[in-house]
Amino acid sequence: LFYPQKKTISLIKEIITLTNEQFWDKNQGGYFYSNSKNLDIIARMKNGTDMPLPNGNAVMIENLLQLYYFTMEEDLLKRAEKTLKLYIDSAVKIPHAFGSYLLASQWYLYGSVDIGIIYSEAINFDKNNIIKKLMSSHIPRLHLVITNDLKSLLPSFESKGTEEKSTTYYYCYRFN
Repeated sequence: LFYPQKKTISLIKEIITLTNEQFWDKNQGGYFYSNSKNLDIIARMKNGTDMPLPNGNAVMIENLLQLYYFTMEEDLLKRAEKTLKLYIDSAVKIPHAFGSYLLASQWYLYGSVDIGIIYSEAINFDKNNIIKKLMSSHIPRLHLVITNDLKSLLPSFESKGTEEKSTTYYYCYRFN
């Protein structure tokens, strides 16, 4: 996964905000299947099990965690944690029914692998070759940034730098 640009992150934040406003369960946490503006529904349902498709709550946990790792906004992490707590007991008892939820739990527990490559425009840098090499390996939850201005993109790389006319590689696990 490549890091999104700032305007893409802004759009994602807007969509997550709308989702939180319309689907978030303010009492228990997690996300309902129907929005709060639909007055035709007698009872709003939610659960953690997969159906033919991955569970919506599991997908939202991953969405919240992804956006959190891009922005470091604590509210996103808190919502992901609250949603994770809703179904953990059931997931441990019946793991085959909670595959997506368990994957989201893994994402929460182990975080991402962040590879940042800062290159100087003054050198001949072959992005495609680097991408090809990295994509030929299995790196779970990979975030990859290849840029000449990494510091302006992500909070996790604010303190990083590079030498002029060189390429610097950063490997971070959970921003360390």
